[in-house]
Amino acid sequence: MIIDMKKTTVLCVLEEKSETLQRLKELGVMHIDLDASTLAASDDREAIGKRLADAEKAAAILASVKIPKEMRKSTPPSEPFETVVADTLRTSERKSELSKRLDALKRDRELLAPWGDFDVDALDRLERAGVRVVPCVLPKERFEEEKELLKEKNLRVFPVSETKSHAFFAVAALDADGDAPDGLPTAALPEGKSLSELDAETADLAEESASMDEKLAELALNQRKVKQGIAEIAEELEFATNHDLMGESGVVAHITGYIPEPKAEELRNAAAEMGWGLLITDPGPDEMPPTYIETPKFIEPAKPIFDFIGIVPGYNEWDISGVFLFFFTIFFGMIVGDAGYGFLFLLAGIALKLKFSGNEKLKRPINLFIILSCATIVWGLLGGTVFAIPAERLPRWMRGIDWLTNPELKNKHVQYICFLIAAVHLSMAHVWKAILYVNRKKMALGQIGWAMILWGNFFTAVNLIVYPENTWPLKTIAALYCGGALLVMTCAVNWKDVGDVFNLPFGFIGAFVDLLSYIRLFAVGLSSYYIAASFNNMGIMLLGIPTDWLPDALSAVLYFILVVAMVLVIFSGHVLNIMLAFLGVLVHGIRLNTLEFSNHMELQWLGRVYKPFRKREE
Repeated sequence: MIIDMKKTTVLCVLEEKSETLQRLKELGVMHIDLDASTLAASDDREAIGKRLADAEKAAAILASVKIPKEMRKSTPPSEPFETVVADTLRTSERKSELSKRLDALKRDRELLAPWGDFDVDALDRLERAGVRVVPCVLPKERFEEEKELLKEKNLRVFPVSETKSHAFFAVAALDADGDAPDGLPTAALPEGKSLSELDAETADLAEESASMDEKLAELALNQRKVKQGIAEIAEELEFATNHDLMGESGVVAHITGYIPEPKAEELRNAAAEMGWGLLITDPGPDEMPPTYIETPKFIEPAKPIFDFIGIVPGYNEWDISGVFLFFFTIFFGMIVGDAGYGFLFLLAGIALKLKFSGNEKLKRPINLFIILSCATIVWGLLGGTVFAIPAERLPRWMRGIDWLTNPELKNKHVQYICFLIAAVHLSMAHVWKAILYVNRKKMALGQIGWAMILWGNFFTAVNLIVYPENTWPLKTIAALYCGGALLVMTCAVNWKDVGDVFNLPFGFIGAFVDLLSYIRLFAVGLSSYYIAASFNNMGIMLLGIPTDWLPDALSAVLYFILVVAMVLVIFSGHVLNIMLAFLGVLVHGIRLNTLEFSNHMELQWLGRVYKPFRKREE
């Protein structure tokens, strides 16, 4: 349920701004709502922001560090947070410098390697003595031809080495001036160091780089401390920002925000204690307060879904957490659709629940996972699907119900269920809105009209797609369409609004398309089954490879190898299938709630989360 919010302004004496903010922070009930674009620059805030940026950069560096096994259980050094951040940034910067230098040395070595270990400066000394030696390189197929041409020009050619594709050689001038002609295929050589010197420097830098890695691994043991420090600095920055955003008028300072109505009395008591002025009003029609949702405990597992996809209903919209959780659970079970997978998920969920029993942050996600696992088991057992094993090889109690396992009618029955779920789900949105509009009878009747059209669509889809041989009575369908269209056109359409009138035909078409969209539950679930069955068959086919043509000992070895290969194929296939099933849930299971249902509920998900100004939770 979305809790009513109150717009609140707190007034205090100018000299007590900090004390007022500190008390509001301790209360933790007020969502500060100030325009940060009006905030003037501040050296203090800039310094805090710089500390926060450095800490976040250090945290990102440490998160990417691989800690050796032998160090993971080590006790982190008892260094202050600021020291850890500074050491991390300094070490990472030096590591980056070393990496760049090592890359440069590697390139230089690649250039020098074909020439062997020689003193590069010797070329300069020869040139000063009147003999110019030019290192050259050519494709091997051109070397012999070019070599003869160079000799004709009174130049000496000294072959040095060859690779698969190139020949490396030196050219020395023999004329009096010691000049070599232009146009030689000169090879680029690094200046200043020989091959042995490059190798020595590379070894030194590599050793230093390894020590930097070790240092970063030691620092990475302090990741929790760094995260705590980031939270503290972020809290400090939030306090400084709110302090600077407080309005001032003479000797009075004020700050505005929103509080949930049930917490208003708590703020009034604090105002009386602190001597504040307090103004509490209802939000205006054009204002958008933050959305604060309180849900019963049995609906709380839905919260991780909303957190994951990052959506919040607007303050003036509706909380659909319960409906979302109920239908998402059904969608998950139908898309994954395998009782074997569900059983594995359930075991994993129970293990996680036992391991993290004291972790409140993981409590809801784990509970959600257990609920979804149970739904998968139920749907899989109803359809007789357990690791895609043929039904005749399963125990009788795992073979499902006849209505859903009949080979000739199973697909039709599942399609029927998909359309039935669609009709219930989508019409529920309009019935819900009709109840909300109960005091506006015309609008309520318009919503009932849309619900009737959706049920007409359901019977039409069943007649055309699922059971064309057993059509639903056309009189019933006609009555639903005619009655629904009449209510929609007379009660839900503003005939003075051209846009409303223009969109009406598209609304009728969209309602039918939305209902058909639920067939994806059947399609994705069926594809998941066939992928699993295909990998099962591929694995079993390996055992069909004959081994009796080999001696007994080799035949046993080959058979063992085939068994191992079968297990690997089936295992990897099911792992892949589970991953695809989860992807299907993300794409289709969430979509049906956040798009199709939400469109009929007229939910735009434009809300912002209620984030009260409060002390950091330890």
